[in-house]
Amino acid sequence: MLKQRLSPINNIASSYGIGILMLAVFAVLAWETLFQDAMNFFDDNIVRLIRYFANPVLDKIMIIMSDMGFGKSFVVIAMVTFLLLAYLKRWLEVYVLAICLGGSSLLGILLKNLFHRTRPELLPMVQTTSFSFPSLHALMAVCFYGMVAFLIARAVTSRRGRLAVTIFAVVLITAIGISRIYLEAHYPTDVIAGYTIGSAWLVFCTSLLNLKS
Repeated sequence: MLKQRLSPINNIASSYGIGILMLAVFAVLAWETLFQDAMNFFDDNIVRLIRYFANPVLDKIMIIMSDMGFGKSFVVIAMVTFLLLAYLKRWLEVYVLAICLGGSSLLGILLKNLFHRTRPELLPMVQTTSFSFPSLHALMAVCFYGMVAFLIARAVTSRRGRLAVTIFAVVLITAIGISRIYLEAHYPTDVIAGYTIGSAWLVFCTSLLNLKS
C-alpha cells in the first residue's frame, strides 16, 4: 500500500528531474549557439548532410512532415484529439493538453523574441517571418505528440504496446525536426533547442496528470 502511494510521487520527482536537466541543456545550447558562436560548424555540416539527399519527392514528404509539426494538418489532428477526449469525457486530459499546447506556443514565441536569431536562407517553398531560435515546430511536436503518446501509453496495458507508442511518437517528432532542417527553415540547433525546452514543459504537464494517478 505504501509503495502504491509513493509511486506517483516518485514519478513526479523523476519528471521534474528530467525537466531540470532539459532546461540546463537548453541554457547551455543557447549560450554556446547565440553568445559564443560555437555551434556554427555543427549547424553548417548537419544542414549540408541533410540537404545532400534533397530531391523533388523528398521535398513533398518534408513539407507534409513540417505541416504535421505546426500547420493545417497539425490543427486538424489536434482538434480531432480534443473532440475525442471530450467525447470520452476525459476532461482532465482535455485541460492538461490545452495547458500543454497553449503554454508551449506562448513559450516558443517568447523565446524567439528574446533571442532574435535570424533564420537560414529560406527555400522558396518556405514562408515565415518569425525568428529562428528555438524551433516552434519542434517544440510543439514534442509537447503535442509527446502528450498524446503519454495518454495512449497510460491506457495500454502491455509493455510492448507502450513501447510501440513511444517509438512511433519519437520517430514522428524526429521526422518533423528533420523536415525543418531539410527545408532550411531552421538550423539544427534551433530544432534541438525546441526539443529540449519542449521536453521540459511536457514533463511538467504530464506531472499534473500524475498527481491524479
